[in-house]
Amino acid sequence: MASAYASKSLEQALSKIKSINCTEDNAVSVDFSVASEDDEINEQLMLLEDAIKKKNIVRFAYTNSHDEIKEFQVEPVRLQYKWYSWYLIGYYEKYQDYCMFKLVRMERLKVTDIRNTKIHDLSDIKQKGSVNNIVNIKLHGKAAIKSKCREYLNGRITKEFENGDFEFCFSAPEHEMFWYGMILSFGNKVKVIEPQEIKERIIKICKEIQTVYEE
Repeated sequence: MASAYASKSLEQALSKIKSINCTEDNAVSVDFSVASEDDEINEQLMLLEDAIKKKNIVRFAYTNSHDEIKEFQVEPVRLQYKWYSWYLIGYYEKYQDYCMFKLVRMERLKVTDIRNTKIHDLSDIKQKGSVNNIVNIKLHGKAAIKSKCREYLNGRITKEFENGDFEFCFSAPEHEMFWYGMILSFGNKVKVIEPQEIKERIIKICKEIQTVYEE
């Protein structure tokens, strides 16, 4: 956590973790370097944490999953690390709803002097499924990719067949690229069963890829 986020409040926890990794002959070795963020993300994290504590509205430019750049003004509610990235949960006063923003897609972040319009109940945010925009996916996989599905897609096997094939279910943010790219990398060893929109999305991108290489 401390390698991903520069915060003095984490120093004590980090020292405890380091204590199990201090000698060469230790049976346990922990390396968090893969989670280390660059200076720009750390600066954003500190600005947003301060804005959340002071309850001040923030403004920023955001590139969405369709590569469209839009300006946003939201009430910052929580910083969240999941799916290998940092996110901001923000509140729209205009639409009276919450939304999740990936920090790496944010630019020109500015903390304003405008105060939040309400006190935010974090339990209420969790009840609103729209915040995470989660999609539930079921796929059929060949035996050769069973271990990779378990390793990279963070789900569970719901059915196994005599030939080693299996059905696998997992949940993920709809417009994130990690899980989608992983499914594509499995090629013809996997087939999405549901939802239909994900199947259509994969068919479309595969046809576009084929066209590029035929040209």
